[in-house]
Amino acid sequence: MKKAVVFGVILLTLGSLAFADTGFSMWGRTQYVVAMQKGSGDVQSGWKGFVSTWPPAPRENLNWWFTSDMLEMHFTAYLDGYFGQTKTQTTVSVGSVSVGPLDTAQDVGGFKIQGVDGVLKLVPDMFTLHIGEYNADGWDTFRKTSPNPIRDVNNNNVGRFTGFGIIGDLAPKGTGFEAAVMWRTADPTSGSAITTFADQANNTDFGASYTVPDMVKVTAGSTVDLSDLTNFSRNLFARVELLSVKNLVLWADVRYQGWAAATSESDIFTELASSYTSGDLTVALAAQFNSVSQAYALRENPQISADAYTSWLAQVEVYYNTGAVTPGLWAKVAGNSVTDYGISYYFEPYVKINDFNLRVSFLYNGSSNSAVDSTWEIPVLVDFSF
Repeated sequence: MKKAVVFGVILLTLGSLAFADTGFSMWGRTQYVVAMQKGSGDVQSGWKGFVSTWPPAPRENLNWWFTSDMLEMHFTAYLDGYFGQTKTQTTVSVGSVSVGPLDTAQDVGGFKIQGVDGVLKLVPDMFTLHIGEYNADGWDTFRKTSPNPIRDVNNNNVGRFTGFGIIGDLAPKGTGFEAAVMWRTADPTSGSAITTFADQANNTDFGASYTVPDMVKVTAGSTVDLSDLTNFSRNLFARVELLSVKNLVLWADVRYQGWAAATSESDIFTELASSYTSGDLTVALAAQFNSVSQAYALRENPQISADAYTSWLAQVEVYYNTGAVTPGLWAKVAGNSVTDYGISYYFEPYVKINDFNLRVSFLYNGSSNSAVDSTWEIPVLVDFSF
């Protein structure tokens, strides 16, 4: 695998000489908690994953691309976790204060090459062929077009194409129409990349969208659940996005997971998201609802329930950009139909120093379930990019 990676990098380097444009970019997000306390426990500090933004763990993304009139190549990799190092449970304690990684239940980290793909512009401004790996953050043409108004939070991957494969993308310029099909292949680094024609057909993703300029965009399609390839479980998704009001983001999507011949699993997910900006003031809202069958609960969420359940959440964020700093407030409330689960709520006032992409906040997490300890923390989040 390492030899293949090195060889691929060499090819990309040599190939860059023949391309009209070559670029490199890097993006990262990390967070340090100055102080944190759960219930009546010790006050702690250390590196910690994110509660109110994406991704769930610190990440440093690396992107490298080459483009010409007829061809593009993209290379994506990232350091996932704490500066690429696996998290440990090591702490240094002084009295009732301990310093160290705060998320010790999950080991993540390391350098991951998660996306290498080429783009053939077979018919410019009409038909493009994408070939490669889409495991970093997926091929998102049909996932969403407007950013999620609540802090980059993912919309549960509705419409995302992932895995290894070939994507044919038809988008005639000026028509407002786009359609794509992903013919998914086996992982070529797994030792055997040969699968049956029938399996590949069952693993096909497809989607289409139509845009009426300054009015509305409608998207629909179907993608495969890669965690259940035995039953070829797939989902159906649809999205409507309003484009007619200036400074307004408003879209709704729905996904039905469980269209499979050999299982009774089902998971219905829907989200409504909106934001409106007036001058320097922005108000954003998002709400989600999830309905899960018993069979799906047993496979995906046994720690929550072995029965069918529903869950929901609502978020709101208000912030005011003064130029040098942006003060804001984020709040979230979430619940589940499972007995004793309770309603959890989050409250986070913050100040962002815009020139340094630095955000300092106070985050409080409580629950209506008296058995669940409340938590407060003072996180410092840093973004960087070039």
